[in-house]
Order: sequence, then C-alpha cells, then structure tokens
Amino acid sequence: MSERVRAMDWSTTPLGAIESWPQSFKSVVSLVLTNPFPMSLWWGEDCIQIYNDAYIRLAGREHPKPLGQPARVTWADSWHSVATRIAKVYSEGDALESEAEVLVVDSSKALVHSHFRFAYSPVRVEQNRIGGVLISAQESSDPAQVARIRLEADDALHIQTQTLRTLSRVNVMLSGELEMETLVHTVTEAGLALSGAQMGAFYYDYSLDADAESFVLFTLEGASREAFNHFPMPRHSRSTFDTCFDSARAVRMDDVTGDGRFGESSPFFGTPLGHLAMRSYLAAPVIARTGKVLGGLFFGHAEAGVFDERAEHLIVGMARQAATAMDNARLYQSAKRNEEKFRAVTESSTDVIAFCDVKTRFGYISPSVQSVLGFTPAEFAKKTLFEHLPEAMVHKVRNDLSRLFFQPDSVIELSFALAHQDGTPRHVALKATNLLERAGIEGILLNLRDVTEHKLFEEHLIEAKDNAEQMTRLKSSLLANMSHEIRTPLTSMLAWASVLAQEVPEEHLEAVQTIERSGRRLTETLNSVLALAQLEGRVIEIEPETVNLSDEAADTVRALGALAAERGLVLEFRSAHPEAFARLDRALFQRILNNLIGNAIKFTETGSVTVVIEADEAEVHVRIEDTGIGIDEAFMPDLFGEFKQESTGLARSHEGSGLGLAITKRLVEVLEGRLEVESQKGQGSVFTVAFARLSEEDFAVTGAWPAVEKIDALGDWESEVAMSSVLLVEDNEAIRQVVHRQLARLYEVEAFGDAESALERARDRTFDVVLLDISLPGMDGLQALSKLRETSEHATCPIIAITGHALPGDEESFLRAGFSGYLSKPFSPGDLEALVRARLKQRKVVVS
Repeated sequence: MSERVRAMDWSTTPLGAIESWPQSFKSVVSLVLTNPFPMSLWWGEDCIQIYNDAYIRLAGREHPKPLGQPARVTWADSWHSVATRIAKVYSEGDALESEAEVLVVDSSKALVHSHFRFAYSPVRVEQNRIGGVLISAQESSDPAQVARIRLEADDALHIQTQTLRTLSRVNVMLSGELEMETLVHTVTEAGLALSGAQMGAFYYDYSLDADAESFVLFTLEGASREAFNHFPMPRHSRSTFDTCFDSARAVRMDDVTGDGRFGESSPFFGTPLGHLAMRSYLAAPVIARTGKVLGGLFFGHAEAGVFDERAEHLIVGMARQAATAMDNARLYQSAKRNEEKFRAVTESSTDVIAFCDVKTRFGYISPSVQSVLGFTPAEFAKKTLFEHLPEAMVHKVRNDLSRLFFQPDSVIELSFALAHQDGTPRHVALKATNLLERAGIEGILLNLRDVTEHKLFEEHLIEAKDNAEQMTRLKSSLLANMSHEIRTPLTSMLAWASVLAQEVPEEHLEAVQTIERSGRRLTETLNSVLALAQLEGRVIEIEPETVNLSDEAADTVRALGALAAERGLVLEFRSAHPEAFARLDRALFQRILNNLIGNAIKFTETGSVTVVIEADEAEVHVRIEDTGIGIDEAFMPDLFGEFKQESTGLARSHEGSGLGLAITKRLVEVLEGRLEVESQKGQGSVFTVAFARLSEEDFAVTGAWPAVEKIDALGDWESEVAMSSVLLVEDNEAIRQVVHRQLARLYEVEAFGDAESALERARDRTFDVVLLDISLPGMDGLQALSKLRETSEHATCPIIAITGHALPGDEESFLRAGFSGYLSKPFSPGDLEALVRARLKQRKVVVS
C-alpha cells in the first residue's frame, strides 16, 4: 500500500498533491501504512480514506477503489451509524470503541463472516484541531483467540493512541512555539517516548553561527547533563555523528558496538570510559529549508535491537517537523533581533522615523516626534500626514507622494512646515522611501528632520546676502558718483594746466607744472581706489594671450626712463632670455610692471633701479632691484596690506595711498603667479614676480610664436584732417571750452551743453566724429547715442564716450551700447587727440 499511496495522483482529491501535505500529516500516514493491524485514516470533512495492507481484507473486492475515496461512498449501506460515531469523535474529541460487528470479507477468494471490533481515534493538527479519524479494526473468531487478540489489540491500540496523542501534542506545540529551547526540549522528549529510547539528545551545529568546530549539546532527556560534563563535545570528524550530519539521512544501528562506523574517531576510538552504556542507536538529521543541516536528534538504549523501522519513521517525521519549527523559530528570533535593533536606532534618533500607508496613515512613529513636534506617537498617529500639513501644502505634497507610490524603492525629498503642539510652526525636511513591495514592510518609510534652526539660519544668510548686495550697490553707486564728480573737475584742471604750460611765461611754468603733478597724483589715487574695488567686488575677466615677458619689461623700462632720469637715477634692463614667454593677460601684466618699477623709482633716492629677466624650464622670473631705502623687517607682514605705508603720521617721508603693492599682489594672484620680496632697511629691495613658462609643446597648443603686427600705410590721409568735423556734447562748461580749444586747431568743432541742442544741429549737417558725455541734463548720453544711430547720416559715424564713469566694466558696457570708443576723465590732450585721430583713420579706411 505504501507504493500505491506514493504512486497515486492525490491532486484530484481534496487532500491535494502529496508534495503539499504537511509533515505532521505525512507522519500519521506513515504510521498507518507501517502498522501490522488493519487501519484506515479518514481525513477531513469528506473522510478521504488511506488504509494499510492489513485493511485490504476489509475493503474486499472494492480494493483499491476506496483509496482516496470518501468513506460515505465506500460504506454507503452502514453510513448512518458510522457517521454518528465519526461526529461523536469530532464533537467530544475522545476515542470511541464499537461492539463486535459481523463483516463479510474476502478470505482466500471465499466470502466468510468475521467478527471485528473498531476503534475510532481523533488525530489532532494545528491549534489542537481534529483533522481526521484513525479507524483501527480487530478480528475475532473463537473465544480464546478472541480474548488473546483482544488483549494484544488493546495493547496495540493503547500504544497507537499514545503515539497519536504524542504526535498531536507535538504538532500543536510546533505550530505555535517560537522559543528555540522549549521547541527542542519538546521534540526530544516526544522522540524519547515514541522510540522507546532510554536517552535522547539534540545536538546543534554551532558552526552555522560562528567558526566553531564542534556540535553543542542543546538539550538532553533521560539522563543528567552532569553525566556528560567531563566529555568533550563531538567534533567534525569521522564518527557516528558525522554519518548523520554529512549524509543528511537517518542512521539506525541495532548494536553500535559491532558497527564498522563505530570506534574510528579520536581521542577515544570507541565509548569513552565512564560513558553511559549504549548499544541501540537511532539518529535523524534536522534539515532546514535551505538544505543545511541544523543539527540532529540522537537516541540510545543499553540493549541491542530496540529501534525498529516504525521508530525510525516516527523519529524522521519528528525531525522534519522540528526542522520546520526551528526554521520558523530562527526566522522569528532573527526578526526579533532586527526589530530590537530597529527600535534601538529609531528610538535613539533625533529624527522622526515613521511608516505609513498610501493614505499616509501611520503604522509606526518613533518617540522622537515628542521632542520635535510636542506630540506623543499615539497623539500624532490620530491624524494622517496630510491632515497635519498646512492647507496650502496638501496639494503639492499629495502630488509628490503620488508619484512616489508608483515607483518601487524610489525616494523623494520635500520640505514644509508642521504645527508644533503649542501652535508654533516647525520647519521639517521629509525624506520618503517607497517600500510598498518590500516583504514584511509594505509601506512608506518617512524620515522627518527638524530643520527649523537651519531654516532660520538660512533666512538670516539670505537677509545678510541681500544686505551685502544692497551695500555693494550703494558702494558701487558711491564709487560711480565719486568717480564722476572727481574726474570731471580734474579733467578741466589738467586740460587747462596743459594749455597754460604752453602759453605762460617761463617764470610761471613751475607753478603750472605743480598743478599738473598734483592732478596726476590725485588721478592715480582715484584709479588705485577703483582698482581695489574691482578686485574686491567681482571676479576679474582676464584675456590670456602669449606674452614675451622680456619684451614687455623692456617696453616698460623705456616708458619709465624719463621718470627715473628726473630723479637722477639709472634705470637698467638686463635679459639673458629674449624669448621668455608666458600665458598672461597683457594689460594686467603691464600694470604689475608699472607698479613695481614705479615703486622702486619712488623709494630710491640715489643709485639705480635694475629690471632683470631670468628663466628656467618651469618659470620666468622678473626681478626689480633697487638701491633705495629698503623695508624694515617689522613692517614685512603689513607690506601688501591695503592703505599700509611704513612711514605714517607727521613723520611720513613719502607720499602715496598705500594701495599699489596690495593691488599688485592681487593681480599676480589673479594671473596665478608668485610675488616675493627680499629687503633690509637702508640696503634696498628686490621684488621678484614669477609666472609659469611656456614650452615649445605649449606653443603647439596655444598657437604659433607671436607675430609682429604690421600696419599698412593709409597714404597721406592727414592732409584731409582739416576737413573733418567734430560734434562735442559736454555739459561742463570748463571741459567744453578746453576740449574745443584743443581740437579747434585741427578740426572744425561745434560744441553744445545738452543733447537736445546737439541732436537738432546733427539733423542739419553730418559730422565726422561725435564726442558725447554720458551724464547730461535732460536726455543722457546713452539716449542721445540711440537717437544719432537712428539717422542715416550718423548710423556709422564714430561716436566716442567721454565720461567720468570709470568703474570696472564701464568701458565694456558703453562699447556694447554702441559707442565706437571710450575715454575716461581725466584725460590728457594727447590722449584725446590720439583717440580722435584713430577713429577718423578707421572711418577713412571704411569709406575708402
């Protein structure tokens, strides 16, 4: 019948495929099939039948049809009385025995009448529920035999009843027990009772959890633990234990002392001295769902041949049930540890950690919600997250979270205000993670962080930034006004001084030159202040190009030669590297040279100033050496500070703003160079500026060696200058007069003090060049420029801005607006004439 049961397609019956049967049910079926007495298991509400070989006689000629068939079909004629007994077993939960009944059975192909007594026993499953009824049959003939059979049947029935009760009890316990110690103890104790062993134990393989090399006695029944205290735990070696663990199958020995697998492991090579007597041996591995052996059930008896096939089947079934229960217990304990870790983390976190569903109903909220928002977790969970939000934020947050719900494992970050329990707003940053498809979580993980202080700090920063920007605007406005208001009178002062220098008698020339020098000094101071404002207030846009530092230094020395000669100094230039190239902004480098060489001349009373070009493979060095007054060591830390001079107060020996070196230092840094100084008081100074040198490979990238610019001759265009006309628009009468006087010698000049009058005149005639001030009464210079460009006569006419607006970026701004040139006040007569001539020259080229 065992083979027939295994071969049958049970998926067509209410019991389902045999692979899906619970282990507890399989154990009961195994018990029935291996029993020598007639037994039939009626399972479930339909009383589906499974019977053993001894029961075939009762099935009669219907065999094997009753297998898997409802009992009411097989026993239709007597079903009323049988159903009453079955119902009583289910309702009362106790075994029921019937009186002897006469059945017609098939005996040697002849029908005979036999007397049978039936016992109906409940079979319990999970939660102590009755899953089926076990029918045991006992046949009787003559009185003596009947008495003997009855006695044997009573004993067998008692054993079967006890076995079923034990299995039911263990099954109920295993279905709900999650404590490993209780679980293993119960299984071992039940195995001891079912197998008839004197001693039972469960050994756990601790190598699953650590780098252990031995099995550990987890529980022991039938003997005291002290009996094994002086023996080491069995190790992973060839032994009766490994036979079970390694093969992952049951081991049954009638006499362990005579088995070839016994006595081959050290250090005892047999039973240790003092060990409890044991000959019969039965072991079954406990195997997890993963196939890993968790441990084993081991049973022993002092007598040989105690354990039979029935006992082995029972213990194997028990081990399988134990494996499932242990898996569940291990998972439970792991989940419990993880939950404890989770709670330890969440409850110690200053952030609020919570889980919610798609409707933002909370399932868990960490205790930190009380310190953040003043609510206990229970109070806060009474409302959804949406209900806690300000009304203005609900729609946005709902939309953002809705997108999150459709993207597993996605994360979004939001920020908004939540009301504290006391009514004050608290700014929070929310990080939400979609864990809806994570088994065991199936929700949205929320992390709420209180960012109120950060938000306030951010607002203060924004306010401070706005204030700083406002101050910058005020500063820029102040500098612009100061530049315009100072440059305008300086322009007329220097221009008239230049005119007077050509006309006054010799005895008054020194006074005029003093006026010119003072004006230039004031201009230099103003330019230094504005340059410093440029370096502090914005990022300087540089225009890098390939520059020959030797040529630039030589040009600067030539330009400053006259200044050195005025002071009676020798200005020398030496270069051993005529082709010392670097990638720099040419204008900024020229300013650095002017500042350093000019400073050396300024602070040298007698002797010389020498400019030396040196170079190695990596850098080009420009050294400015002087024999001047030198620098005190104590002043060195302040040398490059703003408005810093070594001589100050009433004892001040040299004039100046104290900005030159500060500006120079910053310009060198902008060009990614290095500025160094060596000096001793009274022994002169050496300033060295260094820049990265371009190699031949660099020229392959940046372009060819610099070419010499060639200017084609334009012919005798100067002869036509006298025919050129100039329109001058300047509201300052002094400047208007001096510019008119300077240019009237060369051109036909018409001057106006306002834009409206100039535009009216421009409608009557065409001018070759327009000089246009920016700050004019009524219509300003930019508006006038636009009006002039609208006329066909002056659409391409050179229009030059002459203005006191000389802050960083002003020139670029005016050129972008459409001016052809730019001249900042104050300007020299030479600068003015050169610019006008250049624009007339360009106009001549274009016209030609």
